[in-house]
Amino acid sequence: MTITFVGTGSGKTSLKRFHSSILISDNIYNFLIDCGDGISRALLNKDINYNLIDCILITHFHPDHYSGLPTLLINMKLSERQKPLTIYVHKKMVGFTESLLLHSYLSGLSKQFDLEILPYQFDR
Repeated sequence: MTITFVGTGSGKTSLKRFHSSILISDNIYNFLIDCGDGISRALLNKDINYNLIDCILITHFHPDHYSGLPTLLINMKLSERQKPLTIYVHKKMVGFTESLLLHSYLSGLSKQFDLEILPYQFDR
């Protein structure tokens, strides 16, 4: 299993560090945690093929953790992704995420590859 720190920056954009994002991979399954602004470029910078990502978890909805999602999905579409993708968001944010994709003109994306948005809830 490998853990790759794709981005280690804060909410403030930097020329030297991308926003927080981690890829956990076991050579079969690739799990991306958070996808803030510039995630597509950050993955390319690390020589990571974003079409190999199986699952995305958005930990919370500060823009530096989710705002790169529409662009990442567009890049997946433009590179003719066919592999299914699951996106996990907090149960209260499923509707927001669906609306974000709809208003980013990504609602028809599931015609190209299976896209599923699933809720999670952490108990404290």
